[in-house]
Amino acid sequence: MRKPYRPVLSVMLLAALLRAGAAVAADPEFFTVFRARPDGYKSIRIPSVVVTRQGVVLAFAEGRAADADQAGNSIILKRSRDGGRTWLPLALIADDGANSLNNPTAVVEQESGRVFLMYQRIPAHMKERDNTVEPGYEGTNVYRNFITWSDDEGASWSPPLDITRTTKRPTGATTIASGPGIGVQLTRGPHQGRLLIPFNEGPYHQWNNYAVFSDDRGRNWQWGRDVPGAFVADTKLGRRSQINEVQMVELSDGSVRLNSRSFAGAKVRKTAVSADGGATWSPVAD
Repeated sequence: MRKPYRPVLSVMLLAALLRAGAAVAADPEFFTVFRARPDGYKSIRIPSVVVTRQGVVLAFAEGRAADADQAGNSIILKRSRDGGRTWLPLALIADDGANSLNNPTAVVEQESGRVFLMYQRIPAHMKERDNTVEPGYEGTNVYRNFITWSDDEGASWSPPLDITRTTKRPTGATTIASGPGIGVQLTRGPHQGRLLIPFNEGPYHQWNNYAVFSDDRGRNWQWGRDVPGAFVADTKLGRRSQINEVQMVELSDGSVRLNSRSFAGAKVRKTAVSADGGATWSPVAD
């Protein structure tokens, strides 16, 4: 679904530098974070970049054995203590052999400083397009969702915790994918402090967007409702989704807007707004 590109992953760190309190020039500065073959992978894709409460920049990505979405991917990390100008050696956050780990999506809980990272495990014998991907929580053809966290600015990480049952619907949903990108913590309104991770769920071509959220600083997570109005008529499939990969942002009035990759319908990105912290959404709009 994502086309391979050259094996150098650079991250624009203007926002990170601002968050870290560093002085920045008028123009963005660019620094190479991952370099695929020197870092030990055929391809490095799908970055997630956050700044810790102490100003450490954390850059996560998928380390891939091939130029493919599912290629026995590992979750990798580099850390920077100087606003992204230089980087410590690569660290392996999660690996599951031939199974593919995808879509690292990080969020910082600002009260405790704890950094959370969600990612999904895809069985080694499956691809996202396969019609044999099953809903539910048990069996060898099921996508699973994991979370890990760090309390020391990304230097060490907890053992991964399987939270599939509270972040994936028991029926209907087959594939699940966080982001890709980052999560947010709400700073205003009745849901102040809520952690939000943007998600999409399959089947393939029948995607929906929704939020996974926590109101207790990341101890427990739950899913919100799917965004309504995702589908348009399709002559081959009957219906086809307009949306897929997604990010979310808090607005000045405390509402949340999502911005989703477009597929069917008008060739523009899609959007929706939540007035209740990501639990429910307005219909998909251009």
